[in-house]
Amino acid sequence: DLGYPTNGFILPPLRNHQHTVKIQNPLDNGMLFAVKATTLTEQRAANKASLNERVDAVADMVNKSDESWLIWCNLNYESEALTDAITDAVEVKGSDSSEHKESAMLGFSDGDIRVLITKPSIAGFGMNWQHCRNMIFVNYGFWTYIYPNKSHPNTTTLHLRLQFAIFSLTSGK
Repeated sequence: DLGYPTNGFILPPLRNHQHTVKIQNPLDNGMLFAVKATTLTEQRAANKASLNERVDAVADMVNKSDESWLIWCNLNYESEALTDAITDAVEVKGSDSSEHKESAMLGFSDGDIRVLITKPSIAGFGMNWQHCRNMIFVNYGFWTYIYPNKSHPNTTTLHLRLQFAIFSLTSGK
């Protein structure tokens, strides 16, 4: 606190929703039980193994809504799959032209684009998307990126949705 007046700058409520996606066919690593993915290679393999279930869960939620959604992902294959599965979604990725990035982010800011899918490294800083109260993190939590959407004058509850994949040993047969 820097001691300046805070009149009118009261943050709206933040509601956390945890969505756990059960995966019926875990990684085939020769182990009796699923083990924690500790290396980057193991984490990427776990993300790929759970991709379809995570994308289906997010698409089901977003496609049932007419509100704006900001979807944060970590990897290109995630953003591509989500864009294909979600009606009206626009993807912004690193290889896009500067013109596309600018147009998409301004379109989302103006409400012309309902669903924006991107990475924190692309749009996680300096964006002011107070109109959007629904965010989904399809990989791990990017806590730093919540607050640009949680500032004055947005007075509605911000809905933060964290998605986790849980591997199960039961077969889907």
